[in-house]
Amino acid sequence: MATPTSMFVKLKTVFVVLTCIMAVTIVWSVASDLYASCFYPRAWWMKLTGTHVVVDTVFITAWFFYKESSWIKTIVYAFLITGTGSFATCGYIVIQLFKLSPEESMTDPIYYALAKKHKELKTPVTTDGSGQHKGRRPYVFLTSIVMVVALACTMLTLLISALIIDGMPFHLELRTLLTQCFITAVIDMNVHAVVFSVWIAYKESSWLSSAIWILLLVCFNSITLCVYVLRQLFKLSDSQPIYLILFNQRNRDMMMSSSDPLITKHTDNV
Repeated sequence: MATPTSMFVKLKTVFVVLTCIMAVTIVWSVASDLYASCFYPRAWWMKLTGTHVVVDTVFITAWFFYKESSWIKTIVYAFLITGTGSFATCGYIVIQLFKLSPEESMTDPIYYALAKKHKELKTPVTTDGSGQHKGRRPYVFLTSIVMVVALACTMLTLLISALIIDGMPFHLELRTLLTQCFITAVIDMNVHAVVFSVWIAYKESSWLSSAIWILLLVCFNSITLCVYVLRQLFKLSDSQPIYLILFNQRNRDMMMSSSDPLITKHTDNV
């Protein structure tokens, strides 16, 4: 089993490499046709792949809004991910990993990279100030469910349409399908699949369940992601806020029981 220190080194290496891959891909795509082929998708599979990228972006942006306390930084990151996709995602993750203290990187690097950094607090982050845990707001939970279901239905509809109208993608002419935009979107989609695979592996307690979910993610991408997020939402109790779906059960229990000293004492220097 990998130690937290070795995991930290591997994570930094993987996400730095992925950031570089996407940087080269974006430069190539812009130099080739300035994203012109993205505005006129000629095949349903191109539309499906582009929508996969958009759905991935929605989930990553939701994490930005939780993670960042500054609205300005959140909006900047949201614009960056809209224009550059997984380049912004992996670059942001690299920044979060390099911001971890030695103690954090040796303890649980994924948890501390995911978690919102709080400055000195007098009360635990999951309480309302009186020592009572904050329950989730019903309208926030229902809105989240509706949005995720809508995204899943949209992706499923596009998948069925692509199969009915265009058939299997292998039957299409290469010049129709393999545009600069489509190639960039496929690479972006797969880079995001790596990001979400790391998250799923962190969350799942069993290697078997991790492998099954990751395999489904590779095959169906954002459709699987929507189903997985829905499953995590319904596993929350009434006393647990929505953002706890980010964390595995051990970290979730720790956050609900008390405030983590490494997070409450951490100051954001950026």
